[in-house]
Amino acid sequence: MLLGFKKQFTGPILDGTKIFTIREKRKIEPKIGEKLHMYSGLRTKHTELISKEHTLTGIQTVNMLVSKSINRLKVVIYVDDSCLTETQLKMFIQSDGFENIEEFSDFWLEGIFYNKYGYRSIVKNNFVMYHWTGFRF
Repeated sequence: MLLGFKKQFTGPILDGTKIFTIREKRKIEPKIGEKLHMYSGLRTKHTELISKEHTLTGIQTVNMLVSKSINRLKVVIYVDDSCLTETQLKMFIQSDGFENIEEFSDFWLEGIFYNKYGYRSIVKNNFVMYHWTGFRF
């Protein structure tokens, strides 16, 4: 399975702090045990191999809401229909390769403009989390 990542995730993948990736569902679902070919800059002249050492160990469903205004940030994540607690949310964000909730929300809200009420928001339903370790939420 071919996976492209932004350059910022190379270090966290290699040092083991990023242990999954969140993606849109694929037409053909990958199989557990399938080899993961991880690259940064995929399909550009700057393509670099991150790792071919990992295999797909699990798939979970992810639904999330990220909403930000000038003075408020809200992140709600469901994994396999269970809402993550505040502690689980922090673990989720760090395990996805982010330092904190602000960095996570900025990543997901990139390119989203403020609406007339002063909010930037996204809702992602039926996404999948591809794991390459034994950890699960």
